[in-house]
Amino acid sequence: MRRLFFIIVFLTSFQTVAFAQEKNNLSDAQEFALNNSIYVLYHEIAHLLISKLDIPILGREENAADNFATLMLLRAETEQTDNVLIDSAYGWFLSSENADTEVYSDDELYGEHNLDIQRAFQIVCLMVGKDPDVFGEIANEVGLDKDRQEDCEDDFKQAEKSWDRVLAPYVNEKPDNLKINIRYDRGYGLVSAGALLRDNKFFESAIDNILRKYKLPSQPNMRSKECHEANAYYDSWTGEILFCYELVDDFIQMYEKNIAE
Repeated sequence: MRRLFFIIVFLTSFQTVAFAQEKNNLSDAQEFALNNSIYVLYHEIAHLLISKLDIPILGREENAADNFATLMLLRAETEQTDNVLIDSAYGWFLSSENADTEVYSDDELYGEHNLDIQRAFQIVCLMVGKDPDVFGEIANEVGLDKDRQEDCEDDFKQAEKSWDRVLAPYVNEKPDNLKINIRYDRGYGLVSAGALLRDNKFFESAIDNILRKYKLPSQPNMRSKECHEANAYYDSWTGEILFCYELVDDFIQMYEKNIAE
């Protein structure tokens, strides 16, 4: 068990007890990195489903993908998935904190993603919207306004209803029939990052928790490797989700720089 503390831009503290994955003897930094990586993977799975199932999206696709990832993790209702969300919110708050700017550039404002701090608050909003008794204290500690917290219940219900409706025609009655290619490439400079994903069945768990539930028109692929950049993305041309070991390493360094005592 552990407690994480950090100060975010509005000078408030945020703390939690995180899930301990004792069977793999993960360090706190590895656990933080794995949890953030799981959230990113769920986000990319949303892009895969939107593309392969031709799902209509009203508004930004990136926002819809964030909502999907948060919703799927909340629905699992386990200590582990709750802590994936908490650590992921930490990650976005820290990313915003480390940017250390009060003036955003034009490309940040017109970019396809919301600002990091907005993405963090949206995760917390959907969490408290689903269960204020469980997540209300977290919402208070990060400074989410009480009136906004009440509205978050509507946000959660809308996200849940919307995703349920568009995915309903594709529910897979025979989930064992789904074939997915997964590949963990060798990490030359980032061996530990590759091992963290492979040893914790990173892709396999996401496939079982999400993708097997839906009928896909073609076989998707999932691959992790060194990319020379900290990134993860779904490539609609190849039908592949690519996850870079550099992103895992970035999450580890984020923990060690900002959270480790």
